[in-house]
Parts: sequence; structure tokens; C-alpha cells
Amino acid sequence: MDSDLLAMLAGPLITAFIGSLGIWLEDWRRDRDLEHKRQQALQTATNTVAFLERWVKTQELICTSEEMVEIRRIAQRQLNDVSFMLWQTSARVANKQGRTSLRRALLLYRPDSVSGWIARVLFYTWLVLLFFYSFGIWRQNPEPGEVIIGYSLFVIPILLFRWWAVSSDDDAVDDDLDATTPSSALFMG
Repeated sequence: MDSDLLAMLAGPLITAFIGSLGIWLEDWRRDRDLEHKRQQALQTATNTVAFLERWVKTQELICTSEEMVEIRRIAQRQLNDVSFMLWQTSARVANKQGRTSLRRALLLYRPDSVSGWIARVLFYTWLVLLFFYSFGIWRQNPEPGEVIIGYSLFVIPILLFRWWAVSSDDDAVDDDLDATTPSSALFMG
């Protein structure tokens, strides 16, 4: 009986370990990518500010005071764009770094879209069904092949619903950030 129970638990435990390993690797890659994007945005902003400073100083040498008003407005719009770019990058980094591995694995954070809510409801519904299925199958003493097929019928949809929830949340965040426009696009003049 103990070896049968161990055989039944081996599949879900191995699956959980592989899934955890995948989530850990995804977190590591995501954190590295986010840090790179943050550093890249900061370097771009630093270079842009340095260029604008030199450009305005050079323009002061050759332009009249009336022309300098327009030059300063252009520089101000560019600085606003740089500020917006840094804000946008910081918002993306903060949103993604606030979700720990366990919370992300179990979708224990507020969804960003309606499709994220729907996917979560389906995810947790299938998890509850898997829980009840696990108790029911232990009482029946089935063949190992039946156990694998039974668990597959639950685990595959659970993973698909989780993928749907995560991708719909990522899409909603990207859409929200991309929908905002830099200040220079708002005040063309």
C-alpha cells in the first residue's frame, strides 16, 4: 500500500519540482532583463541630458534671445520625454518585481484585466477539482496508467489557465503603459 501511495505521489511531486524550477529560472531571467532595461533607460537619459545641456550652451553662442526661447522649449520637451521614459521603465520594473515566485506561481496577486480574472477563476476551479480527484483516486486503487491519464486531464488545463492569466496580465500592463504618451507629443508647438 505504501509503495502504491508513493507511486501515485511521485508524478505530482516531480511535476511540482519541475514547475518550481521553471518559475525560478523565469524569475532569474526576468530580474536580469528588468535590471538591464533599467540600466539602459538610465544610460539613455543621462546621455540625452548631457547632449541637451551641450546643445543649449552651443545654441546660446549663435542664436538671438528670441530664438533661444524656442530652443529652450524644444529642450524642455525633450527633457519631459526623458522623464516620461524613465517613469515608464520604472513602472514596468516595479510592477514585475513586486510579484514573488510563490505569489506568481499561485496567481496570488490582483489581475490587471477581465481576462485575468476569468483565467484565475478557471485556474482555481480546476485546482479544486484536482484536489477532489486526488482523494477519490486514492480510494479506488487504480492502475498507474489511469493515474497518469487522470492527472494529465487536470494538470494540462491548470497550466494553460495559469499561462492565460499571466499573459493577459502582462498584456494589460503593457497596454496601459503604451497608451500613455510623452508630454512632447501632447504639447507640440
